[in-house]
Amino acid sequence: MKKKITATRIIFYQDIGILSFMICVFSACLIVIFESDTVLYQNLILLAGLFLCGILVVFHTQTAATVVTAFEMLVFVAYKLYMYAAKGAGIEMTAYLWPFLLLGVLGGLNLFIWSYSSLEDVNHILNRQVEDLTVVDTLTGLQNLKSLYWNLERIMALSIRHNTAFGLMIIRLRYPKELQKVLSRGEYENLRQKIAIITENVLRIEDGLYSIDQEGAIGVIYYADEAGAETIKKRLLNALGQKDAFDQIRGENLRVEFQIVYRQYSAEMKQDAIHFKQLVEGELAYEV
Repeated sequence: MKKKITATRIIFYQDIGILSFMICVFSACLIVIFESDTVLYQNLILLAGLFLCGILVVFHTQTAATVVTAFEMLVFVAYKLYMYAAKGAGIEMTAYLWPFLLLGVLGGLNLFIWSYSSLEDVNHILNRQVEDLTVVDTLTGLQNLKSLYWNLERIMALSIRHNTAFGLMIIRLRYPKELQKVLSRGEYENLRQKIAIITENVLRIEDGLYSIDQEGAIGVIYYADEAGAETIKKRLLNALGQKDAFDQIRGENLRVEFQIVYRQYSAEMKQDAIHFKQLVEGELAYEV
């Protein structure tokens, strides 16, 4: 609830800032249009300085914008006082508004940019929190890489405690980059979904399935010895290698090849999920 209030307040400040800027610019334009021609050039110069200040703030050079605004106000006040004292020239009523308009533009834009940046920071924090809590790949419906690491750490500890045989298997497309060039984005996403469905249909309920990257790679935590792992690999290769397995992707025969590697976990290995995954991926170099 606190974050919602903070975000609402930031948006309020943002609205105040842009409103102040618009009112000041509009008022300055009215002064230029309706003020007498005797001070036309003076007002045009002030208006140009006002826009220069706005441009500098927009480009995140607030210090330069502040210096320009202060210099413009100082020169303008000194000029009006000199004309009044030395030549007896009157000071028009609109001259008293210019310092406030310059400050309004400077302050309004600074407030808008500060509040906009603050809102982006709040959104970034919220997005990071959502990502940290997300454990499912929305495209395939499988658990993601973060979930794989978390479950691997837990299963490693249980495997050592109960002497349970398990391992990690990785299924990758052999030529993902080439397929991404041939297929449209939608077709490639359909391909990833189809791979996930076929893999899920082949594996047992107790085996864990994880989508581990955006190219369609799938990680499998299987509960079997090495002979059982080899059987799982053959079943997967047979299912994924069916001639009509991916016909629906483009309405024609699509050649899709896979690399499948695995490695058994043993008590001598580190209880490090990332390291274990890297060991399995190292087997890809020998998978032809």
